Amino acid sequence: MFTFKKTLLCVSILALSAGMQSTMAAVSADEAAKLKTWLTPLGGEKAGNKDGTIPAWTGGQTGPVAGPKVGDIPVNLFPNEKPVLQITASNMAQHADKL
Repeated sequence: MFTFKKTLLCVSILALSAGMQSTMAAVSADEAAKLKTWLTPLGGEKAGNKDGTIPAWTGGQTGPVAGPKVGDIPVNLFPNEKPVLQITASNMAQHADKL
């Protein structure tokens, strides 16, 4: 009886693994080309949000970064960037819709 259970288990695992190979997901070449137009390389949407608080993705940093580095890592990618909004414990009730 033990041998039958072991054989049944092995056959079941083999059948399941063979069946899983045929369930690989794929898209057509046309759909893949269409996805490249509205998705970033990592799968995020290129478009910004309706409010305009998140800008559309335009490709990001494409070349070497000038300025100080720690090893190969740049210290400050955007030195002229200023925060638009800072939410703290004292003003979080005022900005609850953004949390």
